[in-house]
Amino acid sequence: MKQDGAGVHGWVDRTFHVTRRGSTVVRELVAGLTTFGAMAYIMIVNPAIMALAGLDRHDMIMTTIAASVCGSLLMAVMANLPIALAPAMSSNLIFAQVVVAQMGIAPPVAFTMVLIGGVAFVLLSLSRWRQKIVMGFPVPVRNGIHCAIGAFIAHIGMVSGGLAVAGAQGFSFGALRDPAVLLATAGLFLAGALRMLRVPAGMLLSIVVLTVAGCFVHHPDGTVVTHLPDRWIEWPHYPAHLLFSFDFHGFLTHIGLVLPVTLYFFLGDFFDATGTMMAVTRRAGLTVEDGQPVLGRAAFAAD
Repeated sequence: MKQDGAGVHGWVDRTFHVTRRGSTVVRELVAGLTTFGAMAYIMIVNPAIMALAGLDRHDMIMTTIAASVCGSLLMAVMANLPIALAPAMSSNLIFAQVVVAQMGIAPPVAFTMVLIGGVAFVLLSLSRWRQKIVMGFPVPVRNGIHCAIGAFIAHIGMVSGGLAVAGAQGFSFGALRDPAVLLATAGLFLAGALRMLRVPAGMLLSIVVLTVAGCFVHHPDGTVVTHLPDRWIEWPHYPAHLLFSFDFHGFLTHIGLVLPVTLYFFLGDFFDATGTMMAVTRRAGLTVEDGQPVLGRAAFAAD
């Protein structure tokens, strides 16, 4: 058993260049769990947003999980990069609230718009043009993209945690008399303190501590912050009726209306995904490997 374990350990190390990148397999396992804890919110938020378009929330949970699993595996196998992929928070809002709810476009037509924008995105990624465009970004633009992505993620966390409350005159600080806001504030300081102390898995520890504490902290209306699931285990089922649920006839019929939004999906995905990948790889020190840029065609194609 020891030899088998060592063999698996060695295979993982060689395949994913763990030691070469200054890491260890144990550290990568902890980092993977931390990444999962940080991005698991998408399994709840994305279905809730897509439900605004009349789509079944449970179906959207399964498709969100499937997209995240497949995307992350593609990035690992094709590009050998420790980057997790999941549905984008910008595209789903436009899809549900603008395209379907406000414009009145049927979901199959909207799916077709996303498909066409995605195909164009893949073709651009398979060519050398995406890499040339990225390398052509001036340094201030690259830094601006990094800051914008960080600010967007911070905005989601602060609004979700009640630290920032939207009002008629903009955002205001959340009410400190709300125990949930106090818990979120404490979690923010805890994560920062563990970061400064260089505690291994500090971010993961912060997520676990806040999740457990949320079981005992209540909102002013009496509901607990952390809701335990009704069932801990459920056999997954994939909504097969959503496979290839496209309407090309409806797309062509409303071509003048849907084409600009399709272009938006393409451009939004390009800058959102590209900026995120640039920020993540730079922060992780994965900018160059073997004299070649890490963000090559393999990474862009997987993305």
